[in-house]
Amino acid sequence: MKHIGQKIEWIRKKNGYSRQFVAENICDESTLYRIEKSTQLPRLDVLQNICQKLNVSVDFVLTPEEDSSAIYVSKIKKLCRESLYQQDFNSLQYVIEEAENYIRKNSHQLDKSFIRFIEWQKAILSHKIEKYPKKAERSLRKLLNHKVITELDINIANSLAIILIETKEYDEAAVFLSKGLAAWETLLSVEDKSLYPRVAYNMAYIHYLKKQYDACIDLAYRLQYYLLSNHLFYSKGELYHLLGIVYEVQKDYENAYKYFTDAISVFSLEGKELFLLRTMRALAEVCYLKGDRAEGDKLVADSIRRIERIEDKELAETLLKKIKHTEEQYAKR
Repeated sequence: MKHIGQKIEWIRKKNGYSRQFVAENICDESTLYRIEKSTQLPRLDVLQNICQKLNVSVDFVLTPEEDSSAIYVSKIKKLCRESLYQQDFNSLQYVIEEAENYIRKNSHQLDKSFIRFIEWQKAILSHKIEKYPKKAERSLRKLLNHKVITELDINIANSLAIILIETKEYDEAAVFLSKGLAAWETLLSVEDKSLYPRVAYNMAYIHYLKKQYDACIDLAYRLQYYLLSNHLFYSKGELYHLLGIVYEVQKDYENAYKYFTDAISVFSLEGKELFLLRTMRALAEVCYLKGDRAEGDKLVADSIRRIERIEDKELAETLLKKIKHTEEQYAKR
């Protein structure tokens, strides 16, 4: 278990943190020293608190490099998927750095597809951390090379489509997503069960943006069936939110209310606070439009209480302006 201490020390130093800072309110500084030097194994609660302060997942710290190549590659892919699902790009950075070190040491025995997988993840970091979507787009286009055949191809096409959606290039994004969905149908087995939900959701979202509401609802219902039949939770909240906004646009407030309420339940379980606040604001809007001012006011008040607990003051101020705008725009109708 030597790797646990080594990784904790590496991440701490990379962040420029002192042992005193990391150990504060968790354990003695001397205990952290012994953990880093692998003379003491941390209790699980201590390890969880250290990882939380270092902003990295426990799984990452627990994953040893000594595993066989196939097992190690599988664990790295799993950590990448989990980091993306949680939108935890800081943890993803650490995973990618470790993976690159591993590739340098073992390039002669690694499958080229793993190296390509890591390059895909690096493109995502260019987009999300560096805030350089054009660089990410160039990398993804080069990785894809117009072919969408394998599971990795579909993932790359989906990431490229997300950037194109942000730049309002909806038609080209739809082409890549269509290729991805067509390729998914031909796959005999899938390593990542969240692949279809991610691609299908983005396609449904394009239908919404292009005001193709019937196509959006049709694809969303098919995706909902897929999630239920495969016992998957992935993107369920996002899917319900999307259906809510489509029905609100169509002035079907009863269905909008139902799907926004379902989305809130899912986001609450997943602990996705920002998604939850977005949907609470949307539901408050629907309540006001339905004439239920009391419930709309309650949702606004609950949202404000949650926003006040957010540590990022700039983000909290932005969210507060949005919820107050909703209240002012709809409550007085």
